[in-house]
Amino acid sequence: MGALFGFIGLVVFVIGLVFLIVRAIKKESKKVPLILVIVGIVLFIVGMAIPSPKQAETPVEPTETSVVEAEPKEEPVQEQNSEEVAEAPVEETADATEDNSNKTTYMLDADNPTPGISEYVTFNEGTEFEDQSLVFHVEPGIYEVSNIGSYRSQVNVYVDGEKNVTEEGWEEWVVGDEGDAYLVDVGETIEVNVPEGYIIHLDPPAKLSLVQK
Repeated sequence: MGALFGFIGLVVFVIGLVFLIVRAIKKESKKVPLILVIVGIVLFIVGMAIPSPKQAETPVEPTETSVVEAEPKEEPVQEQNSEEVAEAPVEETADATEDNSNKTTYMLDADNPTPGISEYVTFNEGTEFEDQSLVFHVEPGIYEVSNIGSYRSQVNVYVDGEKNVTEEGWEEWVVGDEGDAYLVDVGETIEVNVPEGYIIHLDPPAKLSLVQK
């Protein structure tokens, strides 16, 4: 059926085209030839669109897709000497323990006394300006001081047990020849020297970590 429509359309198209050329030469109306050409084109397209009986009856067989599972690759296992693996971490741990055991560490809080190394010192006792300050007695030496608090702090190194009296009669700390004051920012670590016979004084709310070098 499709081939028949296609053939008829082709014939009509050719006839219309011939008439169109003749009418154009004679300069007559081209309406009828144009209609024949269009009808011929439509019939030809319809004929081509209609499937033949063989194509309609031929079933489409589904395509089978085979899935191939990839076999996992076996990676070679490297053999290690069990004695070397067992000995390595033991040696490193022993070295680390030995280094830490030789260092003195302090955690100082200006708001809380540290048992065994801290005491309160009173200035201007009996006056309206009486003040108690917390001091810390640490072993003499050079320390790596880290600010573990939330505010910038000052580390004061004063002479132990001495007070200076001003002309006005007020008591104050004695810095001495080897004392000093150190500013340390939050998270910063500085080096502080605490000589023999000196103490550490902190202003609240300072919190510091001291590790002896």
